[in-house]
Amino acid sequence: MALINSLGTSLQKASHDAFTERPFADPEPIQAELIELDQWITLVTGLQPLPGNRILAALRQYRADRRFSSILHARHVCHGCLVLYDQRLPLLMEDAQAFPMLLQYVDRFHHRPRLFRRCFQGLMSAYFAYEPGIPNPSAGPYHNREVGWRNRQMLREFLQRRQSCIQAENFNPDWVNAIAEHPDIFSPNPSQAYVSAALQNDFTAFENVCERLNIGTSSWFARGLVYEQVDKIVEKPDTEFKQHINISINLLNRHRWSVDKGLAKIINRYAVSDETETNSRLRDFSVSQWKNPWLAEQAQGWKPVSTEARKMVSVWIKQHLVRQFFWILAQGTPFDVRRAEFWMQYHHRIDALYFALGSHASNNATRDFIEIRRAMEGHLLGLDRAGAPDNNACILMMGNHAIVEFGDNHTPAYIYDRRTQLPFELKRGFKVTGAELRNQRAAAFVQMLEHRDTRENRWEAIFEAALIRLNIRKRN
Repeated sequence: MALINSLGTSLQKASHDAFTERPFADPEPIQAELIELDQWITLVTGLQPLPGNRILAALRQYRADRRFSSILHARHVCHGCLVLYDQRLPLLMEDAQAFPMLLQYVDRFHHRPRLFRRCFQGLMSAYFAYEPGIPNPSAGPYHNREVGWRNRQMLREFLQRRQSCIQAENFNPDWVNAIAEHPDIFSPNPSQAYVSAALQNDFTAFENVCERLNIGTSSWFARGLVYEQVDKIVEKPDTEFKQHINISINLLNRHRWSVDKGLAKIINRYAVSDETETNSRLRDFSVSQWKNPWLAEQAQGWKPVSTEARKMVSVWIKQHLVRQFFWILAQGTPFDVRRAEFWMQYHHRIDALYFALGSHASNNATRDFIEIRRAMEGHLLGLDRAGAPDNNACILMMGNHAIVEFGDNHTPAYIYDRRTQLPFELKRGFKVTGAELRNQRAAAFVQMLEHRDTRENRWEAIFEAALIRLNIRKRN
């Protein structure tokens, strides 16, 4: 109620000033109060003014006669700096003449805070959204990158120089207060002010200013913080660098537009560490973003990653999937742990890996099963007629041989020669049967090995000897 009374008093005063103290019934004081009322309605209701047709009409009028009919007209144009309504014309932000003229006109009102700041707000939105060379799907292609860079620099200096002029004596909207609380927001490198806190996993101030100024996660400002933080982290010694990886991933997870460049830097840095032990968070996050690096059809996202780094993550994934098969897709007994530990010694020899899932694993909606199916996308098969519905199979491709292990630990392992036609199809979406995977009559069949300890040897030693004969050796 106090705000309404205050606005009413202001409108009365503006009317008096317009018709008694100014020549020719100057409308600008009333326009200022109307803008203030518009702003108050937005604050209270959450409704956004400035429908797009007003902005388009204002842009067309300004482009036609290169003049402004009023400050309201200029306000609409300020909010349309990145609106492309005619493919023959550049964005206003990339117009070498029209954009500087807009700033010159708006600057005439810098001593009238409530009038000035609505233009300021539109210009600020354009400043944080515009990045030459990065097309905006809603605005079409950018036309003139060089002019855009110059105009954005001019705009930054304008906003920095005039940011104190948006403060009014009575009512100030929250975005105005936010600028007062974050005075470096228009500095040449505004993200720098938030890096130290980000390194401590504290994004409170950064997210606060983004929310209050309506800066989107795709803005260069948000990406700037991500890249600044990542650059600081990758410069640290190995131990400190690894301690900060989770913090960086948290930030990348918040700002998906920055993932590719930031994640590539982290993975490449990890690959040159003295120790490249598995980092499960880094592994899982990279797979969630770029899928599996050793599946050719999914390798596109991994292009910024070095060959060595890609190999490193591939090893992590293979180790993880082998372990997941015997711990989750198999029966999960201590005996299956032995099987997992045995095959983990051969992870460096695994060229490719396929899972054939029974109906239970194919339809299970729990997190572990969903993650397995996502990680193996492209190398998943269906499994039919293999006994119980919770039985599954793992097919390990090692050199010239394919080795089939079943989830049921009572079922032997089957070895086939890949140089001869296999008795089963390894194509995405295909189904294989238990009989096909256990086909001892196939021309490619080499040997069957049972997981059974003898008086002389544990089954692991028997398997190892058989694999050596096939020139498959474990890593020392």
